[in-house]
Amino acid sequence: DSVYSWLLAAITLTDLLIVPGLVLPDGAEEFVAGTWDFLSTYHFPNARDHPDHYKYEPIESESWTVTHSAYLPTGYGRHMQTVEDGPWLFHYIRENFFYALEYGLLDHISEFVDLLRQYGCTEENDYQLRIGTKFVLSLYIKSNRSWINQHGEDDDSDSEDETDYDKIHKPWTAISAVIPRQFVPIVPGTYGYAFQEAMRKYGKKSTQRKG
Repeated sequence: DSVYSWLLAAITLTDLLIVPGLVLPDGAEEFVAGTWDFLSTYHFPNARDHPDHYKYEPIESESWTVTHSAYLPTGYGRHMQTVEDGPWLFHYIRENFFYALEYGLLDHISEFVDLLRQYGCTEENDYQLRIGTKFVLSLYIKSNRSWINQHGEDDDSDSEDETDYDKIHKPWTAISAVIPRQFVPIVPGTYGYAFQEAMRKYGKKSTQRKG
């Protein structure tokens, strides 16, 4: 949808901001900051808002926008996520984690687990991450040690109908969910620095990271 498209465009623009010698049109940084500010006020429904939880397609669809929102400040996970970046995002992940686990779709729960790692959580210090990691690995075992061929119980799709992206997305998200993190420091010239500069110049004060 439009919000998801804006989000992906903002991530791409932030990446372009750090390309040496590349001059972007006026408004690029303002678009990046405006997208994050918009996401911070956008109403994302929680799974508990419908009796079918994530099996209700509109709620499931919105949840993908939430999980992908984390890629804007972190550059697809290059930098550590902080609660301060967007408390709304952290609260959504925490509140809806067990509903995602109940839903059981590999890509879906993997993105929740991935985001917990982005906050610095590990199997040793976080219960949700620990059981989420075990669940993702259990799906690997149940599908004959494959994430590519994994299908949820409610997934009626034929493997022949899957796009190449669908097949790649499953192991991509699952691997991101189970591997430890080594974050890139935010210094001048990095993606994270470009994002923070855009927020400093054009973001609302309530959505800017302190320090």
